[in-house]
Amino acid sequence: MENKKITIIDKTFVALYEIYGDKLKKFKNELRELCNYLNLIGGDYIEVTPRILDILLPLPQGVEYILNVENRLEVNQYDNVNFIIFNLNNIPSYILEKVNFMIEININNVKDIEIFSNFKLGLNANNFIRITGLDDLILYDYKKVFYNLKEIWGENINLNPKNNYGCSTAIAIEWIKMMGKSVTTSFGGIGGYCALEELLASKNFILNQQNDEDLSVLPKMASLLEKITGNMTPSNKPIIGKNIFEFESGIHADGIFKNPEIYEPFDPTKVGIKRRLVIGKHSGKMAIKKKLRELGLPIQEDRLGTMLDKIRELSTKRGRGLNDKEVSDIYNSIK
Repeated sequence: MENKKITIIDKTFVALYEIYGDKLKKFKNELRELCNYLNLIGGDYIEVTPRILDILLPLPQGVEYILNVENRLEVNQYDNVNFIIFNLNNIPSYILEKVNFMIEININNVKDIEIFSNFKLGLNANNFIRITGLDDLILYDYKKVFYNLKEIWGENINLNPKNNYGCSTAIAIEWIKMMGKSVTTSFGGIGGYCALEELLASKNFILNQQNDEDLSVLPKMASLLEKITGNMTPSNKPIIGKNIFEFESGIHADGIFKNPEIYEPFDPTKVGIKRRLVIGKHSGKMAIKKKLRELGLPIQEDRLGTMLDKIRELSTKRGRGLNDKEVSDIYNSIK
């Protein structure tokens, strides 16, 4: 692995195969496109298995791959691979001298760390240990735990926090802030891992560690994932949710018009999203004027009061903000 401040291994494909298996074969083109995007936005290594390789072939170029293998036989079949991941339970009877390797250890909770503390396996500058799990780390003095991990296994630790407690991104960010050199993610957090897009956004907008990532393609990636899995991305999902930059209330809307930085944690265009004004029961005349301009409709001051009453009535009745067509219909209904 490169000696850089933070190295990201993305295991989106491994997680997808664990869930959908050979059904992924019919989405070969989408997977190859997603692979290129994962590389574009900042995934240093794309983790694959021999089964995934068979689906992706020919492999997209310009992407660094890490092979996750199950047994020695598979290792022998891929002599051209220069970085391999073994699970602790499937370590071959010899240590491969011709490749760099990573040993994955599943540690379900902090109290189990000591069980594996004597496991060393002759790690050197080119070899890593991946720690997967530690779901409950956020409930402990995590800084102390991080130092303990470093004392046991040294610098070359890849942290792969699971998300059973909904804290995997927070754990990964704290790991990066303190001493971590390497983390594992998956796009959209699929498989129950740290979400790649959340980690990258946090790194860019909170830690100000900005590299060459192009996060504007995130909506395209979300659409690809939806097509592959058949599941829609929750509209309020951090970073890639379609509605995370919608706003409605009068004072809130007025504030965003004047100074978006007061209300928004980052510029939505950085992640390929546009802020969207939703008209509803909390909207005022200024918000309605703004929406009418967006829709290309002329503003008629004498109709705004009536329009506002109708909007509030319909929005209250339907229990949500109104879409653009509903606003246009109300506008056209007023004579």
